[in-house]
Amino acid sequence: MIVSNSTQLIELSKIRRLELLREVYGTLVIPKAVYTEVVIDGAGQPGADEVKGAPWIHSHAVTHPSQVQSLYAHPSLDLGECEAIVLAEEIPAAQVILDDRVAFVTTWNVF
Repeated sequence: MIVSNSTQLIELSKIRRLELLREVYGTLVIPKAVYTEVVIDGAGQPGADEVKGAPWIHSHAVTHPSQVQSLYAHPSLDLGECEAIVLAEEIPAAQVILDDRVAFVTTWNVF
């Protein structure tokens, strides 16, 4: 199982290659904050319709919001990254896709 942050979804949608994630990973899980960022707040932008219409992308809520808030205290992490890190631990996911060095280092320290 793979958990993803928003940047990969948006950038691959811009070049019409979102399907690469399905081809490589199969099912993709995104936290609610990522879904909100890409689909709701990003309505009309690259990724919004693609993510909303992808049956292989599933949105899940984290079950430990206190862990998200603890990570969110870090000034370099956004809510989507924090939820992706926590959700990857909760599922547990084999991998988490992040695009930020600070988020990657934080993930390493969490797991």
